[in-house]
Amino acid sequence: MLEYHPSLGVASKLPQALSHAYWELYNLHKPKSVTDMIEMERKVLEIAITRWETMPTAGDGYAPQVQKEVCQTQHLMLSS
Repeated sequence: MLEYHPSLGVASKLPQALSHAYWELYNLHKPKSVTDMIEMERKVLEIAITRWETMPTAGDGYAPQVQKEVCQTQHLMLSS
């Protein structure tokens, strides 16, 4: 069974989304110096990485029995 992780569907949109988030914050806060701009960009990227790393793992949304069956099926396919 091939499983599709939700993060894969948005991976190609990340650069555009991060840029959009940065410019929205830029227009809202109007940084006064290049240092402020760099710090704001760093914070945007830090938040994005934290969110990415804390996403639920693939399969967490399935019932325990389904997870068990998928694991057993994968084990059987690999051992043959």
